[in-house]
Amino acid sequence: MDFNLTEEHIMIRDAARDFAKSELLPGVIERDEKQEFPKEQIKKMGELGFLGMMVSPEYGGGG
Repeated sequence: MDFNLTEEHIMIRDAARDFAKSELLPGVIERDEKQEFPKEQIKKMGELGFLGMMVSPEYGGGG
């Protein structure tokens, strides 16, 4: 088995890391102290495809 990441996986990992550093990290302490849910950041994560799982149409998913 080859456990190396594909180029596509590396791009997704890097995009997620960049998003976390630029969008989620700033203000994390304040949100935690105020017990605020980061609605806008979660919405952006969804738009980027970082939420939910991909299910093949073969199994009734959207692909």
